[in-house]
Amino acid sequence: MKFHLEASLRLSSDASGAEAAVSDFFKGAVPLLQKGAPEGQGARITAWKLAGNRIDLVIDSDRYVRAHDALLRLRRPLSELLGKQFRIGVRGLDITKFDIEVQSERSIEHKIPHVRDIRFEGGRLYLSLDVGPEGTLGQSEIENRIPDRIISLLEEKLQSGYGGKTEHWELLWESAARQPKFNRDPTEEMQKEGWIKHGSSRGQWIYGPQATAVFRAFERIVLEEILRPLAYREMIFPKLDTWDVWKKSGRAQGVYPEIYFVCPPKTRDPAFWEEVMDYYKVTHEVP
Repeated sequence: MKFHLEASLRLSSDASGAEAAVSDFFKGAVPLLQKGAPEGQGARITAWKLAGNRIDLVIDSDRYVRAHDALLRLRRPLSELLGKQFRIGVRGLDITKFDIEVQSERSIEHKIPHVRDIRFEGGRLYLSLDVGPEGTLGQSEIENRIPDRIISLLEEKLQSGYGGKTEHWELLWESAARQPKFNRDPTEEMQKEGWIKHGSSRGQWIYGPQATAVFRAFERIVLEEILRPLAYREMIFPKLDTWDVWKKSGRAQGVYPEIYFVCPPKTRDPAFWEEVMDYYKVTHEVP
C-alpha cells in the first residue's frame, strides 16, 4: 500500500524569514516520520516549498506511517517552532491531492464515500480522494480519521466482499456425533407440507399450527430446562430499537438490508444498500 499526499500549511503571516529554520526542521523530521515503523519504512517528505504565508508539502509513504498521519505529526512541532522563534502560527491545512495505491486482484465498481475516482490496472487499485477546494475531504475529515476508515472499508471489501459483523464464538461443549435422521432442506419441506408460507414481502413468513407447535415446544424446553433453573427473571423491552442502539452495538455497519423501518424497506438485496453501508462505515453518519 502506498500513499501520495500534497498539502499546504496555512500560516498567520509571511514566513520568508524562517526558511532556514523550516529547512532544518524538515531535515531533522525523519525519526518523527518513521516512528513506529520497521527500519527503513514509514513516511518521507519528497518536496516542500515556503511560499509567503504557506508551506507546500509533498509526502509519500507506506502502510506503516500513512501520509495523512505524517502530516498531522509534523503540524504541532512545526507550529511550536514558528510560534516560539518567529511569532507565526499555523492556521490550518489544505489538501490538494491525496492518492492511495493498493494491491488487488479485482476492481471495485461502486462509489466509496470521499473517493473521487477508482482505477484498476495491472493488479493494483488506484484511488484519488475527493480533496481540493470543491472536495468533500479536508482538514476536518483528516483529523477525524476518515482516510483510515476508507482504507479499512477497502481492505474489508477486497478480503470478503459483502457482509455485516463478523460472528465470534467459542465452543464450550458438544455432544457425541449422531447420525442425522433428516438431510433435506427443512424450509422447502415445511413449505410443501403447508406448515409455513411466505408473507407479503421477502423475509416474512406465516407459521402454521404445526410450525408454531414446534416453536412453542422449544420455548418450553428453554424455559423449563435453562432459564428457570438458572433463576432468570423475565423482562419486556421495546420491540423497535433506536438508531443509537444499532450504532453502539456495531450492527449499524451491516444491517441496512435487514432493517424494517416500521414498514419493509424497498429491497433487502445487499448490493442495493452497499453504498449506504459504506457511507456509514466511513463517516459514521446516516446518509
